[in-house]
Amino acid sequence: TPPTTGWPAESDADPAGGGGRLGIPQVEVAEPDHVPGQVGGEAAQGGDGGVVQEGHGFGARPGQGPLAFEGAREELRPLGAGRRQSGRLSVHGLGRPAGAGVGAERGGERGEDLGDSMTPDGQEQATRIRQAASRMDQMIQELLAYSRLSFISMDLTPLKVSRDFRLLFFGHSVSNFGDEIVAVAIPFQVFKITGSNFAVGLLGLAALIPVFVFPIIGGTVADAVERRRLVTVTHALLAVMSGLMAINALLPNPLLWPMYVFTFFAAGLYTFNRPALDTWPARLLDRDLLPSSNALDAGFGTFAGMLGPVAAGFLLVAIKPAGVYLFDVATFAVVILAIRLMRPSPPAHEDNEVSWAAVKAGFRFLKGKRNVQSVFLADLNAMIFGFPMALLPAIAFKLSATHPAQYLGYLYAAPAAGAFLATLLSGRAKDVRRQGRAIMLSIVVWGGAIVVFGLSHALWLSLVMLAIAGAGDMVSGIYRLSIIQAAVEDRFRGRLEGIGMAVWATGPALGDFESGAVATLTTPAISIVSGGLITIVGVGILRSFAPGFWRYDARHPTT
Repeated sequence: TPPTTGWPAESDADPAGGGGRLGIPQVEVAEPDHVPGQVGGEAAQGGDGGVVQEGHGFGARPGQGPLAFEGAREELRPLGAGRRQSGRLSVHGLGRPAGAGVGAERGGERGEDLGDSMTPDGQEQATRIRQAASRMDQMIQELLAYSRLSFISMDLTPLKVSRDFRLLFFGHSVSNFGDEIVAVAIPFQVFKITGSNFAVGLLGLAALIPVFVFPIIGGTVADAVERRRLVTVTHALLAVMSGLMAINALLPNPLLWPMYVFTFFAAGLYTFNRPALDTWPARLLDRDLLPSSNALDAGFGTFAGMLGPVAAGFLLVAIKPAGVYLFDVATFAVVILAIRLMRPSPPAHEDNEVSWAAVKAGFRFLKGKRNVQSVFLADLNAMIFGFPMALLPAIAFKLSATHPAQYLGYLYAAPAAGAFLATLLSGRAKDVRRQGRAIMLSIVVWGGAIVVFGLSHALWLSLVMLAIAGAGDMVSGIYRLSIIQAAVEDRFRGRLEGIGMAVWATGPALGDFESGAVATLTTPAISIVSGGLITIVGVGILRSFAPGFWRYDARHPTT
């Protein structure tokens, strides 16, 4: 005799004794030909519509259970079609998650409309349908969120939701490409004129002071003036300078000194501009999209860093250095047009001004701000102790005495390739809440990869380790900038980004000195391995210094 609780006889139970084949409670709408997402138990096969079954793998059949349940089943029968269609769409086509619950949502509405025609038991079953459909819909949304292609690709949402961000991203990307080409043309010309490696090295010295001083000043200006006007003026000045370099390149005997002057002011204007450009997206996008926007910008910047030098090699042959500089002028024209199409971006605070006091206010803002301080300290730790780029020529000769130049090119390209791969896999970057923790773990990955690189005697292993290090640095960079954009007040963002630019430009230079000095006193391998180990230890010290940075939550950003 069937039980009077509304459930089928025990004899119809799944042999597993609860939860079907997987041993879990289930809620399903059964169909005569197919049950989307069925994981266990036997589906009801009675009639044309769906029958609700819930509990422990029991199978419900027509005629069993009280009349109230049977009546509810008959009333809800038409809903099977809607559930059937939406279920097939979700399971087989990976359609939009909301579609998975359309039929059940209608079932809930229909259950409410039945009113007095349903007994309390029937109403209870309808309520269970609604609750189960809600749980199922939530589960499907979560599964699809982790299975979509966005998991292995960039998140393009910032480009979709903001016209101004699209214009900014397009203009900045074109500018980056032109910058990478000119970065090859200048040393090429200097070496062609002088034949001296020392003369080429002096270009770095010419840029050293501007990259430290100009971003701090530029950050102060970015906080005090209308940004669209600021970026337009600085790019116009850069275009004029590239035009003058084209004129110099057309001379029968190009002059050498203008190249150092160009390097000084170009580096200065570039870093002067960066605080305004890097913090602008925080005014255009929601806070949770900032990691995605930073990944997009870093991704194309890395891509330009790989493609730009290759393009420069072809352009220097095809259109000569003068043509390369004129090409750079054209890129600046594109940037200016894109920026002018954006809406004005006035200062966030009327009291902001360009003054020495404003510069000092930016540094005072850092006092007691452990999370922001940790962003800078984390980067300095990795760059000073774990940045062995100055030793790559020595490593290239160690790996190959016959083809050191080719090996050196591969070694330089490997970190950029790893960084670019990291940006391609950044689709979930915006979902990471513990961004301080992500920075620390990324730097541990960087340090560990550098240790293995220092111990390596094979080219393939060296390249893999440098690529992993580059990927770790890219992930760290995405979240470092995201924290500054989200946690710092808008009226201070430009100045803090300027300080960050100065730190990030100084770290690699100090890292080159540190690695070279230790390698001179010991060996390149000892210098690299010890630097990687110190980087990892430094992360542990930083966690002790700022435990709140490890717990930093992007949903509630704090300085």
